[in-house]
Amino acid sequence: MLSYEHSQVYTNFIQAANLKETDGKGKNMNKPFSPFPFFRLLVELIVYELIFHFIFPYFSISKTIVNYV
Repeated sequence: MLSYEHSQVYTNFIQAANLKETDGKGKNMNKPFSPFPFFRLLVELIVYELIFHFIFPYFSISKTIVNYV
């Protein structure tokens, strides 16, 4: 069970999230929450991981030097 302080903080957070911000012309500037940036970040991390750990080492100078020694 939430204490009064926690429930009040939660209520304040919900009220703040519901505030409407306008650009001065009456248009609503609040955008609905979209998980797309998080998915994009995850995809970018996976791509960079693949590039730097699997593809890039094959073109590395140090690896070619080690192969010839």
